[in-house]
Amino acid sequence: MSSRFHFFKRFVKGLLLGSLLLAPLPALTAPLNETELRERIVRFPKEADNYQLLAELLLENLRSDWAKQDPSLSGASFQAQTESFARRAKELLFLYNKVQELKPNQIEVLLQLAEVQYLFLGQAQESEKTLNQAATLAPDNPKVVMALADFTYYHKGKRADALDLLRKALSKQPSQADLLITLSDLLSTPPLDPNKDYEEAKTLLNQALEKSPQAHNLRLMLGRVWGRQATRDELKIDKLGLAIALKLFENVTQSDPQNQTAWIEQARAQQELGQFAEAEQSLRQLLSFSPRDPQARLMLGDILLIEASQALDQGKFSPQAAEAESWYLKLEQEGQLQELAPNQRVQLFYNQGLLARVQAAELAATPSQKAEAEKRFREAIAAYEKVQTIFDQMSIFNNALQKELGKAYYGLGLLLQGQERAAEGIAILQTACSLKNQESCDWLKKHGHGQ
Repeated sequence: MSSRFHFFKRFVKGLLLGSLLLAPLPALTAPLNETELRERIVRFPKEADNYQLLAELLLENLRSDWAKQDPSLSGASFQAQTESFARRAKELLFLYNKVQELKPNQIEVLLQLAEVQYLFLGQAQESEKTLNQAATLAPDNPKVVMALADFTYYHKGKRADALDLLRKALSKQPSQADLLITLSDLLSTPPLDPNKDYEEAKTLLNQALEKSPQAHNLRLMLGRVWGRQATRDELKIDKLGLAIALKLFENVTQSDPQNQTAWIEQARAQQELGQFAEAEQSLRQLLSFSPRDPQARLMLGDILLIEASQALDQGKFSPQAAEAESWYLKLEQEGQLQELAPNQRVQLFYNQGLLARVQAAELAATPSQKAEAEKRFREAIAAYEKVQTIFDQMSIFNNALQKELGKAYYGLGLLLQGQERAAEGIAILQTACSLKNQESCDWLKKHGHGQ
């Protein structure tokens, strides 16, 4: 499943690294809605364009919904989701086969058909046949070569063969930026030979930039290669290499100030270098012209949380912590959580739990704020349990999460004890103790409620 997911991510991005959004499908005519297209198919059943337009519209929708899958679903809900994807994919298969019948050998249609077969139906062999058919018709088409290379690497695990495909294609079309970006991306993606793969990618990109110095997509990719090389060992970050990556990203944002991806990469490099104020400024600049960018909102929340960490360690809920929480809430309240990767959602929920727990403990010290403190403790527990649900689905045990959840239950239990809600408080403290919160266990033992 993971190989199909990675293949999908690259397939639908179009491999143009100037955007974080899925690459739109090429429209044949003015856009029509689904109902209008279905009516046209009934009226004109021999016109291939109507089938293709409907297929492209439905594929865009399916891609979006697939990327937004909820990893916490299980049982009947998970089964219903799976069956829905399969049903929609089978309709796409029918539509693309109909286009092939009426207007055969269209490269874009074959590539989209291969995607449906591979990702949504799990028909790897059929997908490979379709890609090979496209390669026979247009062996030098960059999109065909990139799709074949991705399939070869992500499905077959044959990295050397995938690189050879891209190198050969690039030797015939040395000025083809998409091929070069794809090759550089794969060269700098593990597993790799760190002694030569990074250097090959950097050399190729530098040579191309000498001929096309204004090519922002190439400069952005070069920055990414430097950044990946600099951070390949999390315990020993190469700050000099990361500084070079940052300079490349800054060059792009200065020359192309509306480039959202470049601002994100710039902020990420600044964060890795410990330049938190600068990273915050970069993200605010991006949000000034793209206020709903989910990645920028998430990263700004994370940066503010880092800046608030000293106060949080002291049990203080600072203005920076409050603003960090507000950015997380915007993502949740405006329905953007599904635009984040599962690991990003996990981190967001965890951070929400931490912020709520710290503020709850601070509020609990003030008698007039105990009701609000209880509310915040419960919000912390709810956030942590969202993370726990996702981890349970993935069969992951996380000790840090258990500790944080235990602290939240402990704080709530003590608060309820102080409000003369003894039975409820004891039950909650017992839950905290079961999570190995030693303070809860000690309290229960001291007050005669056992371990």
